[in-house]
Amino acid sequence: GRAACVRTMSAFPRPPARVPHQVKYGVVEGENRGSVKEALFDPAVTRTDPYFWLRDDDRKSEKVIDYLKEENDYCKSATEHIESFSSEIYLEMKSHLKETDQEVPWKVGSLGWRYFTRTIEGKSYKLHCRTMSESNAEEDLQGDGVEVVLDENEVAKGLAHCDVGCVTPSPSGRLVAYSVDSTGYETYKVYLRDLEAKALVENEVIEETTGDVTWGLDDSVIFYSKQDKAHRPHQLWCRVRGEGGEASDQLLFQEDDERFWLGSWKSRSGKILFCGCRSKETTEVWMIDLAAAHEAVESSGGAVDLKAFLKIVSPRDQGTIYKVDHAEAENHLVFVTNAWGKQEFTLCAAPVDKPSKENWFEMESFKYDPAKYLLGAYCFKDFVVVSGREGGLTRLWILRLSLGSGKLDVSSCQRVEFDEEAYEVNFSARNKVFDADEFRVIYSSMVTPDSTMMVSSSGVATPIKVEEVPHYDPSMYATLRLEAPARDGTMIPLSVVFKKNDDFVEGGDLKAQFMSRRRPTYLYGYGSYGACMDPSFGMSRLPLLDRGMAYVIAHIRGGSELGRKWYQTEGKYLAKCNTFDDFIDCGKFLKEHVASSIAIEGRSAGGLLIGASMNRAPPGLFDVAVAGVPFVDVMTTMCDPSIPLTVIEWEEWGNPNEPKYHDYILGYSPIDNVGAESSAQAGSEKSGVQDYPALLITAGLHDPRVAYWEPAKWMATMRHTLAEAKAAGADIRKEPLLLLKTDLTSGHFSASDRYKWLKERSFDYAFVLDQLGMTPKAKI
Repeated sequence: GRAACVRTMSAFPRPPARVPHQVKYGVVEGENRGSVKEALFDPAVTRTDPYFWLRDDDRKSEKVIDYLKEENDYCKSATEHIESFSSEIYLEMKSHLKETDQEVPWKVGSLGWRYFTRTIEGKSYKLHCRTMSESNAEEDLQGDGVEVVLDENEVAKGLAHCDVGCVTPSPSGRLVAYSVDSTGYETYKVYLRDLEAKALVENEVIEETTGDVTWGLDDSVIFYSKQDKAHRPHQLWCRVRGEGGEASDQLLFQEDDERFWLGSWKSRSGKILFCGCRSKETTEVWMIDLAAAHEAVESSGGAVDLKAFLKIVSPRDQGTIYKVDHAEAENHLVFVTNAWGKQEFTLCAAPVDKPSKENWFEMESFKYDPAKYLLGAYCFKDFVVVSGREGGLTRLWILRLSLGSGKLDVSSCQRVEFDEEAYEVNFSARNKVFDADEFRVIYSSMVTPDSTMMVSSSGVATPIKVEEVPHYDPSMYATLRLEAPARDGTMIPLSVVFKKNDDFVEGGDLKAQFMSRRRPTYLYGYGSYGACMDPSFGMSRLPLLDRGMAYVIAHIRGGSELGRKWYQTEGKYLAKCNTFDDFIDCGKFLKEHVASSIAIEGRSAGGLLIGASMNRAPPGLFDVAVAGVPFVDVMTTMCDPSIPLTVIEWEEWGNPNEPKYHDYILGYSPIDNVGAESSAQAGSEKSGVQDYPALLITAGLHDPRVAYWEPAKWMATMRHTLAEAKAAGADIRKEPLLLLKTDLTSGHFSASDRYKWLKERSFDYAFVLDQLGMTPKAKI
């Protein structure tokens, strides 16, 4: 395997032409470079970007496409020897996929319909179905009693990419609204389908939306949102059906502050439409009384200005985030918020007719607890479910509310308990019935496949379906939690899953048995936006585990696994380097105690993690790396407000147009730190490009979140730097294999076809295993 790699090395693509381009940081006339002009460089400072020309917003430049194809061709030739191995892994993954399966149906509305999705062997996409049957038995969810609402396979015909964003039945059940992205650029076209006529409704297409659709109180009104030129959701629109189509649609709200994204949703009571604008650090929500709006539409025959029904909940207050739902019986809004300095969020409420912050009050019997990080409150008719984190794990609490002496409070609280030591549990989006006495959750652990459970209002969880994973026996695998010391003394949690060896002793000390032998280790990380990489099940990992690898998730700072402070205080802005150093220190801990070799992977902002860690780690720590759609050109991207996500993310990374952040970001931006210098000395550890592990970079041409040119420029920079080092006579004992693979038909989230997605993961894993010398051999 390795010999084949060596034979192709001399044929690697020449670095593309370097064309100096001056990138400005600071004040630029006519551009939004930051809201506080006094904080910016003025005059602007410049840096040279020799590969700026690789950016083509239209994705049509022949010169650029030719370069991407040249890299793709090289990747293909350099990995020809693992094609059969990749196919073998694909077949293993596919053998663990129950190809024909269905979700547990969920009830929508009061007409008795229960909706579910189904997959069929050999078909790439889902079918959306409904039934009147109350049974969850597989045999009762097929045949004449089941109606196909939408077949995504039919939608996908003739499309290279097909992502169905939403499938939303109307209140009457006679129509369904669905949205389709056919490029991967995350711009969706909305269609209405008549379920009785089994045909599209003519002249009802809505162009260029975000993909989210919400019905009003009945079938006459649809709410949807649109994006600006920087791909930012910024407008809430409304269609009163029968009033002339898109030309007569009403713009209800426009968010002009480029730091804020707009979204809309219905309260769980179904009585209120919320329109929320949120930056990384601030929220503002508006609401529409749907009953009042419906009455106005009915009485006027449709000709009514619905913008007049839009009322603000609480005006934006820099630094205050809130999430809201409607407790109908008590006529209150219920919030989770970080107001009043409550970093981990607290539960509060206010009357519906007095919803602003000055009227918010905390629940006396559910006081703020800094050990609990609250994430959301979901109101049912008779109880409220609060989701959050405690002790590093996802948690759910069931609260009963009472008005008592006229002020809303919690009369009882029950935390939902589960047996496993480490797991992930999430409140399901399939909870559509407001007056239910139970609710649905999705539960899994690193050895337990996704389990749909119903939780009673008293807190008892009952499994109703465990995802079937063919040829998988959970008793053959084990999971545990470890902690790795970071350089500042902070302990970083690690979630581990591995396959038990023949000499494994059931009931013995799990940690001691795991630590007693060395094994190749796959280390995964993310560490940004407060996103948590929880210890959930991953079927696609099984080919790694079956070959003796341990799979480890590093819960590094920048996520919020240990609360909001793990992110807000210790993992963003001028503390961002904690994220990369934590990951490196986790690698050192594993290499010292258990790992014979280490593969690393991260996607998107996790790709930034991989790039920065490769630069900052001592040579030889990591053996192979996979960087998926990596955000690696941080300086150039974050100074340019025309690029999607830039302005909103100044509250994540900082703004390099400001001296306060410029040099700090420059110090870790992967593309700006590719060099030939290396050092293994503590305190000055650094890897030059010649010391990099073998690297596979994947990208999507139509990706709006991390544009294809970032990984392309990163690869070009590495190739140029490596060529310069060789020309200067550098002692390069083993030249790293550097590969760029760009999907010319997809976006940020890779293939929409489930079989194609498995093939892509199979290729990634075959590359990793080959580089670790683990090509086909007997499994453990």
